[in-house]
Amino acid sequence: MEILDVGVPDQREILEKAGMPGGPRIILQYYPFAQEAGRGKPLVLSETLEYDLSDVTISNVLDLRRPEAANWFCRTLTGLHLEVGNARLPCFNREPLDFFPQIIFSLLDQCRGGGNFHLIAGLYLRRLGIAGLVFPSARCDALVAFRGGEPFRWRNWSFVDYRDAPVPSLLGFYEERPHWPGELVREGGDGYSPSAVTFGDQVRIITTSYQEADGGFAVEGLADRTQAAYLAGSAEAGIKRRMPVDADQDTATFLEFLASMPVKEAIILARMTVLSLVGIKSAQSDLGSFIRNNELPGPVVDTLGKCSSPSAWPPVSDDAESDAIAYFTGLTGGRGARE
Repeated sequence: MEILDVGVPDQREILEKAGMPGGPRIILQYYPFAQEAGRGKPLVLSETLEYDLSDVTISNVLDLRRPEAANWFCRTLTGLHLEVGNARLPCFNREPLDFFPQIIFSLLDQCRGGGNFHLIAGLYLRRLGIAGLVFPSARCDALVAFRGGEPFRWRNWSFVDYRDAPVPSLLGFYEERPHWPGELVREGGDGYSPSAVTFGDQVRIITTSYQEADGGFAVEGLADRTQAAYLAGSAEAGIKRRMPVDADQDTATFLEFLASMPVKEAIILARMTVLSLVGIKSAQSDLGSFIRNNELPGPVVDTLGKCSSPSAWPPVSDDAESDAIAYFTGLTGGRGARE
């Protein structure tokens, strides 16, 4: 599944080049694995979700693009305590911090839905009566530059609106793990053990003068990491669908090799593999050339060789293709199928 939003400049360019309709909308594109072998182009099932854009003024918002607000958020949250009877218990079993860049990796936690850090932050801000929070995206490369303490350039920031949210059922929460993450991790809640994520070591935080009124920060490599992880998951699903024999071994070999590559090269290989597994002749040829032109470990050659010429193609009839379209449109209420 691909999700393309006209409101995102890079994605809008992709949609315009493809001749897709303009206006505020999200395009869902699904490339089913149940396709005929040897297609010149993949069958693409698509659906358009329209939305409205409007300007809204909301008071009492905490905007982390502003350095004063961001540093206050860092100092206050990391030094937060719970009053339990006569005891004063820290919410974090970690040293208090002073400057916002020190907690950016906590904000960028790659666990779906966030983790304990986000839970504590949300509870505290709700208790203060904050109406909303402006924060950097956890999936895209965010940046902000400020002058005189006010942002004048930014990209890929999100907003959570607390105004109509239900009253929190928790009074307080605390985090027992001892260290702040110093790199991109999947930390999550109590049921998780913090772990590094694939390509996380290629994500960088660049900051300038955060103690002053002029400066900023940027996240680099996160968008590539997100895309590589998505394509790796799609390739894994394709291997299991097209090559069920030894699928666990093949997926482990593929993912381990992919993780050893620079992220931009991994994106190219993963996309090539997905399209080859879908049945695109040019991708199968390109994958074969990649195998021949590179010195690869034997298990990798074997797995990629299978991906370039999958042997477990399921029989696909016109009826099966129609069934796939009907299933997809039943899920989305959509209409579209195209090559």
